[in-house]
Amino acid sequence: MNVAKASRRLRVAGLVIAEILSACGDEGPVPGVLTVSLSSANMGDGAIAVVVSGPGPVGSVESASPSVLLFSRLTAPSSFNAAAFGDLRSGPLLRFGVPDVGQVGGYTARVLEVADVTGALRGSAAGYALAVSR
Repeated sequence: MNVAKASRRLRVAGLVIAEILSACGDEGPVPGVLTVSLSSANMGDGAIAVVVSGPGPVGSVESASPSVLLFSRLTAPSSFNAAAFGDLRSGPLLRFGVPDVGQVGGYTARVLEVADVTGALRGSAAGYALAVSR
């Protein structure tokens, strides 16, 4: 075999290996579950209404705690309203399925209303924050 043919085969083999390695890093969308966590300085919260929206369709929605009863309703393919009832504390509130967990930064959650354990509405949603994470 001459040097030119051997050199050509090595270049072709190198290009094939480079293409294979570059394809390995491109996984595409990864379906999974995102979590909405509540942060509150208040004690005695018994109900909260939230809205969640994002860049992709939303799948099933469920409570993140066995002590919290959750009701949800899709308002569009990529958003839903949810109401949670129970002993609400800071931490994971709910989970929902998405087609690509890599888009977690595109999802937002907002508090609509909060009530205490007696059912009295809080005067404001100030002091409450929701975060969406993997």
